[in-house]
This record gives sequence, structure tokens and C-alpha cells, in this order.
Amino acid sequence: MDALEELKAAVSMASVKKAIPLPNGKDFIFYMTPMTLAERERAKKMAKTDDSTDFALRLLVDKAMNENNEKRFHVGHIPGLRNALPATLVEKIMLAMIGEEDNEQDEVQEELNIKSTSKRVKKRQSVDS
Repeated sequence: MDALEELKAAVSMASVKKAIPLPNGKDFIFYMTPMTLAERERAKKMAKTDDSTDFALRLLVDKAMNENNEKRFHVGHIPGLRNALPATLVEKIMLAMIGEEDNEQDEVQEELNIKSTSKRVKKRQSVDS
């Protein structure tokens, strides 16, 4: 088995259900597959500016699906997501989309930092006066 096949066999690209609590007590439900590098690049290119909000809104439009694998949003929803809803709500949804990847990266980075720090700890030598 080559390296790519090994990596593909080790991960799941299946849709994952996300639930965002809404102020009215209900949940906003959507499904998404893990983000690929190609999807990330496409969202960056489709964003009208270099602003991270434009990028995240584009990802939301591209990746948020319903249980039938149909898009929950379309490009025409972007102005409404930007202007008609509280920023905190839209940000919760966007963070749910990108947060999982960020948390995994943070955990890996923290683990690497712990390992590298433990290797750098040196024993102190006592100095006789």
C-alpha cells in the first residue's frame, strides 16, 4: 500500500452532524464532510476580499448540507448572514465548521510542544563554592 492509500484508509470523509444551539432553544442542524485542501483554496478564491469572514461565509455556503446532502445555504444568503443575523450566531456556525480542524491542529501542536520541551530539559549541575 502506498502512502496516499495508507492515509486515505486511516481517515473518514463521511458527513458529520453539527448542532448549533439557537436562542429559541432549538438547534440549527447541518452536516459536513472534513475540509480538503482543494475546498479551502476554492473558498479563498471565491471570497471577495482577504477578510477571514468572507472566507468563512464562503465555506459555510459550500460545506453546510442537510441530511439529504443538499446545501443549506446558497451564495444569495451571504448578505443576509452578514447583515440580518447577530454576529455571535453566525460566528458559532462558522466556528463549528472550522473549529474541529483547528482543535485537532492545536492538540497536535500542544503534543509536539510537550515532547520537544521535555527533550530540552537539562539536568542542573551543582556548583561547589
